[in-house]
Amino acid sequence: MERYSGNECRADELKRAESEASTVLAADPRQGIGYIAARPRMALYIEYNARIYEVYLNFSRRKTKMDATSYWDEMIMVLVAEQTANKERCMENEND
Repeated sequence: MERYSGNECRADELKRAESEASTVLAADPRQGIGYIAARPRMALYIEYNARIYEVYLNFSRRKTKMDATSYWDEMIMVLVAEQTANKERCMENEND
């Protein structure tokens, strides 16, 4: 079996390689690889990010008198929206 990397692989070559891999796997199922699918942990990331941001705000307000609250509030809203969308996609995939 040939090795492919990066953009070297064309669609026809990939199909041929997949076919070869299927043949090998059909002949000996022990040749397959196992994997664990881990659920995304975006909510935990957002929680820790909020804690870090709180420390940053307390420090920056004392040092610079700069208030970036509106910027960070918007960023947190974007992260929450992304996390919600990812969660919905995961749930759709589980139901399929």
